[in-house]
Amino acid sequence: MYNKNVLTVGESATILVADMARELREQGKDIISFAVGEPDFDTPKRIKMAARDALKHGFTKYTDLKVIKVLRETICEKLLKDNQLEYTANQIIVSNGAKHALFNSLYALVNPGDEVIVITPAWVSYFEQIKLLGGIPVVVESKNDFSIPHEDIKKSITKKTKAIILNSPCNPTGSVYTKEEITKLAYLILEHDNLFVISDEIYEKIIYKPNTHYSIAAVCPEIKERTVVINGFSKAYSMTGWRMGYSASNLEIAKLIAKIQSHMTSCPNSISQWSSLTALDLSEKEVQEMIDIFEIRKNIIRDYLKERPKLKYVEPKGAFYFFIDFSAYIGGKVKNSNELSMYLLKNHYIALTSGKAFFKENYLRISYATNEEKIKEGLKRLDKALEELS
Repeated sequence: MYNKNVLTVGESATILVADMARELREQGKDIISFAVGEPDFDTPKRIKMAARDALKHGFTKYTDLKVIKVLRETICEKLLKDNQLEYTANQIIVSNGAKHALFNSLYALVNPGDEVIVITPAWVSYFEQIKLLGGIPVVVESKNDFSIPHEDIKKSITKKTKAIILNSPCNPTGSVYTKEEITKLAYLILEHDNLFVISDEIYEKIIYKPNTHYSIAAVCPEIKERTVVINGFSKAYSMTGWRMGYSASNLEIAKLIAKIQSHMTSCPNSISQWSSLTALDLSEKEVQEMIDIFEIRKNIIRDYLKERPKLKYVEPKGAFYFFIDFSAYIGGKVKNSNELSMYLLKNHYIALTSGKAFFKENYLRISYATNEEKIKEGLKRLDKALEELS
């Protein structure tokens, strides 16, 4: 009776935990959330002032569905400067957030029955978007240090494989793939005709020295033709609610994405378009100030984990998450990571996302997109909970 693809799709686990935490907070509970994947900083003042100016000058109408040309041209300048990628404005499609840009890209590439390889642990929406389109997500687990499992990917490629989704810096692990890893994957992809890569680079600015972000599209011209780069403004500029993301691709794919968007949402809202121009004009220093704060928070959690050998982890190189193995505390009162997540929320009022949402059982994701005081209090509560589970 209903669409069978939609019926196979689960709710977003990250949103589910955040909603439960919000409900408990509304009941008067003092909830500390490590679940939300958005910076807790306010949007920079210059960006907000640009929105005010857009309103003042009546910039409130439909624009070109690909968005105003000056924004697309400025994105091209950013891609060339930051990523050594040369695109024209017609190859850039700006959408209602990076999630929308990702879905548009999958929609342009994936036919029912096509396979899409997802390197896990991975963001929850990759799987569900593939299923919505009638595609088949193929799980390939990363190595123990969350690096790219090239041999396992090679074994998983079939005649039905249409694309590989790459995410660096990675949500939920915080891993950042090296230039060597990315180059090796690029040439593996080029061994197969009609195999594409969707490179989700939304966290590219949030990276900790000496690590460096490399885009797979920059490896060689041949892989650039097979790559759809996904990026946006939510994470680097604390603009999650402004809903601005974009794709960069070859012109043929860009035209397909534009066609899809023309019948789905048309252009993103005009005020956010204008403000995004200002975001791209922010100095590296302004962005780095936020990253420096994230690194301080990361180090607080790292130092906590160092003193608790039962909790296994790989220190994140980017993004703002720890992905922690809680196996030592699972099997008694709680049987899996979902139960552990619910136990911590309902009994100790701390919200963490279950690793099962990211296709990795016995793990929990901690987002440190919250202030130091809350992080320290949340870790105290976590200690108490783990004592009870020992």
